[in-house]
Amino acid sequence: MSGNEKSQISLLKEMFGNVLELMLIRLQMARVDILGLKNALLKVLIAAIAALILFLLGFLCLLFGLNAALSPAAKIWVFFGLVVLSVVVIAVLVLMVLNTLKGQQSCLQSTLKGLQDDMAYIRGEKRYSDIDIEELHDDGR
Repeated sequence: MSGNEKSQISLLKEMFGNVLELMLIRLQMARVDILGLKNALLKVLIAAIAALILFLLGFLCLLFGLNAALSPAAKIWVFFGLVVLSVVVIAVLVLMVLNTLKGQQSCLQSTLKGLQDDMAYIRGEKRYSDIDIEELHDDGR
């Protein structure tokens, strides 16, 4: 084996080591994103359950109080009005939860896209001159 072949093998070993290190870093980033998504889901679920229990308790107390204080004609308008208000509040809360989940999902998708790009660079499907780093184009505005 000549010196040139040994240096090429050494270079390939070094590149393989770098590729493995890059892949491990990307996988760790994906793991962190997945854990963040799990934690966000858990917090949202706990908050939603607590809010639901407190809402139901308060709503029942309100209904019993209104039932004793209102005239029969006013009861109909108040109770149906509360139903409409509750439906609107529920819709707003569902939209807030969906937006939170969408934000977490986009972060995970960004990490996975970076991993796919890294694999494409390693396989030679993309060139390093194709790299577009957003921070380099940021002009501070």
